[in-house]
Amino acid sequence: MLVPAILAASVLMHKLPPITDEECVTHEAALPQFTLASKDASEEVNDKIEEKARDTISYDDETEPVHCDAANLDNRSQTIDCQPQLVTEHFIGVRCHASANSGAHPTSWSESYNFRIDGDAVREIEMEDFFVAGYESALRTELRRVLPHSTHDPLDRIENATLGRDGVIFAFDQDVHVYRDVAISYAHLRKILRPEIRRAVAQR
Repeated sequence: MLVPAILAASVLMHKLPPITDEECVTHEAALPQFTLASKDASEEVNDKIEEKARDTISYDDETEPVHCDAANLDNRSQTIDCQPQLVTEHFIGVRCHASANSGAHPTSWSESYNFRIDGDAVREIEMEDFFVAGYESALRTELRRVLPHSTHDPLDRIENATLGRDGVIFAFDQDVHVYRDVAISYAHLRKILRPEIRRAVAQR
């Protein structure tokens, strides 16, 4: 008899209920929920992502319901939309687009959450954890290849980085608060990726 294979990692999307605060700003969040081999790891990853997303848009369950005129509600919002990127047994990457339109100057930005999973243990990791020691020169070369017109040291302009589906996604600061996502494939980064990330990508 054939036994169905159990996926090491899977993901579904869900939304938090919209909340409108006393200043008539609506807060909304769309988040991934991961199911991993370990139930404890699943809960920890999902809790961490939700906590970070809530903090980003000041989402508070204890906000008292308020009545707002339609004119006051118009386009006044703080939102975050988080999408799964790399999803493997040992590494999770999540990239979020956040926006705030509640003042004189609407703004938007990216958030990046990356995790390493070892059994029940979950550790949040940063860009430096993606690469081997001494990676800077090779990464700088790759960034200059995809950003040929940049006059700045590209490493100094990286706001965050995400383990993506097909490569690492960098949020690059082109100007004051003007951001651009730059993706570099795992194949181009192969020589500087940590072996465990290289294996995780190859085994998908």
